[in-house]
Amino acid sequence: MTPATAHDADTITIAAGPQNARIDAGSGLRFYSWRGRADLMSVTSARTEAGVPHGLVQWQISQVVNRAIDERDEVERMLTRPAKTREKVLEKNRVKEAKSWLRKAATDQRDRDAARGTAVHDLAAQGIVLEDIPEFVEIVDGKVITQVPREEIVPRLSWFIGWLKASGCKILAQEFQVFNLTHGYAGSVDLLVEFANGQIWLIDLKTGAGTYFEHALQVTAYRNAEFVGKDDVVDDHLTDLLHQISATAILHLGIDGWEFVKVRSDSRVFQAYLGVLDFARLSLEIGHNEGYVLARRSFPDLTTAQDAVVASMAAELEARTAA
Repeated sequence: MTPATAHDADTITIAAGPQNARIDAGSGLRFYSWRGRADLMSVTSARTEAGVPHGLVQWQISQVVNRAIDERDEVERMLTRPAKTREKVLEKNRVKEAKSWLRKAATDQRDRDAARGTAVHDLAAQGIVLEDIPEFVEIVDGKVITQVPREEIVPRLSWFIGWLKASGCKILAQEFQVFNLTHGYAGSVDLLVEFANGQIWLIDLKTGAGTYFEHALQVTAYRNAEFVGKDDVVDDHLTDLLHQISATAILHLGIDGWEFVKVRSDSRVFQAYLGVLDFARLSLEIGHNEGYVLARRSFPDLTTAQDAVVASMAAELEARTAA
């Protein structure tokens, strides 16, 4: 759990991200450390490196398109702004700034959702009452600062409180870290609860648009962690509870209600996650720009290229016929 610090009467500041994790400068991915070992890839970073779902890519493209059309006056302002003091490459900088601003549309909503989720998670974990939530909650993640307004937090936090009452569950732990040294990953679990029937469930809180299959990969990785730990010390009690988990679920906290979704976390889903993790590691090891091109030939125009291909195919056919 990350402590919230009162900034002033209208703001609470929360430092996002675990203290024992680092953001890799080259890839932007998060890695955890444990007793000197610093290569434990974040569960969610593995999904990021392995690639986002097709539907999300299409949505991100639409966000960029919408910004270009709906805020075209801002694009025009960037492309025609006057030169700054001692600015030598005005036109190049104009285009660069406009491209960067448009490109950010693909991730702005995701980043806002993540900041809102952090705010709801931390305030819920600390038991802050709704009346004490200020006008803004400020999320600080490295150099990025996002302000989440009160009106986006209060409904979701109230639904979380309502779900706790409706479910009758007992919270066993919140915001704790799990590690799997065998497969080399780690992550932060939102919630571990016990229901009246004695079953222990691992629950991940979501405050975005909905729930998706990728979330099942995430909670399955958490469920298959080897132990719970903090500051290089294994928490034996929580580790024992982790190994008693009966099921996993997503608690989606929307603006107008909550949705409790049980998700698969069996061996097949875990194998799928390990595949994602292996792909992500291989991608980092090889590098995005490293290839295996052994030979390449360029042609001055398409006609020449077509002629060359036809000649090559004819020669190969003749060789096979002669054989």
